[in-house]
Amino acid sequence: MTITKAEIRLVQKCWFALSNHATSITTDFYSELFERYPEYQKYFRSDISAQQEKLMKMINIIINGVEVWEKIEPEIYKLGQYHSQIGHFTAEDFHHVSETLIWAMCRYQPPADNQGINKDETEEAWRKIFALVSKTMLSAFEAIDDSKSSGQVL
Repeated sequence: MTITKAEIRLVQKCWFALSNHATSITTDFYSELFERYPEYQKYFRSDISAQQEKLMKMINIIINGVEVWEKIEPEIYKLGQYHSQIGHFTAEDFHHVSETLIWAMCRYQPPADNQGINKDETEEAWRKIFALVSKTMLSAFEAIDDSKSSGQVL
């Protein structure tokens, strides 16, 4: 799956337009995530506002670095390693999180004629970026699973 420069610019433009709503987006995201998938709440034992801040920080890193993916990929991989210590997550789990996050962001997306942002194109671009993030994080899980089965230490 290739992410075009136009899709990257579209997501960056959208994210810039949404930046004033970051707290509301993350609040809605976690509320909706726990409503749709209550089983995920067990992974969030600490203060959710701290988690909201971490999420926004990571999205900023992704959006600002996606054009030079090889520079941010190690950080995303490391994030996958961290999450592998919390629980065993699957591609389906990442899909649930991505779709819920896109849902929350779309609630605050300005009308297309206001910012020149096409909702359908933007959602598809977000999906491609989140798929790349998910693939990278899952590769960290697989490497840890492989090392456990072979007795290696990472």
